[in-house]
Amino acid sequence: MQKFSGCLVTVLLFGFTFYGNAEDAVCRNRQEGWVAEIGCWGYYACSNGTLVKHTCPGAEVLDRENMTCVDPVTTTTYCGKEAVCLGRKDGTYGDATCESYITCLNGQFMGRQYCGKPLLFNEKQGYCDWKYNIDAPCTKDSQP
Repeated sequence: MQKFSGCLVTVLLFGFTFYGNAEDAVCRNRQEGWVAEIGCWGYYACSNGTLVKHTCPGAEVLDRENMTCVDPVTTTTYCGKEAVCLGRKDGTYGDATCESYITCLNGQFMGRQYCGKPLLFNEKQGYCDWKYNIDAPCTKDSQP
């Protein structure tokens, strides 16, 4: 029994060590400030080789242009704005600027996410993509 528990402790410690550093592996060979994930809630960015979560407080949302948390009423972002999923098929839908997209499931709004700069949402493909791969009206050039 003692031999078995010693092996179990070794496996648990190895597993903890491996998985404990997995987030930091995202930042390996990345420049300082590289953004790994971005959303209306905030973002994850690399700082000194470590992945750090930056969360907007309270009801504030992230303004993608200047990477600061703001009141949703004072920003041009679609974050914090109503999204209608009633009557829409399950899937993802870009906003008018294609900088963010919403997810609808069973007629319910499931959340809004940003595309990382300089990507835009390619509604036809269902993912963030380079501007030159996106058909109008979801390109910056086609927006009023």
